[in-house]
Amino acid sequence: MAINVKMVKDRILIEQMDGIKEVANIQIADHHIKKIKQGVVVACNESFIHSISGLEEKIPCKVGDIVTYQEFANSRVEYKGKEYICLKVEDLYFVH
Repeated sequence: MAINVKMVKDRILIEQMDGIKEVANIQIADHHIKKIKQGVVVACNESFIHSISGLEEKIPCKVGDIVTYQEFANSRVEYKGKEYICLKVEDLYFVH
């Protein structure tokens, strides 16, 4: 599941999963389903230095975790012929 890449700062690399209608036992209206996505974390750092405060912050997920994020807050990247999603930590809704 994990891939051998080093992420920069607060970025997370995930492999996208199919759409969902329920997130952590919270029902989501159908018109919001296309805007909310889930994926499996395949690469991330343990922590990063916050650019404004200069303090170290822990990243709330690890490789193998399932995360829920907003669809429009991502960049698609290709690595070794497979497509992944690159997100900032602040774009996560849930870590399952």
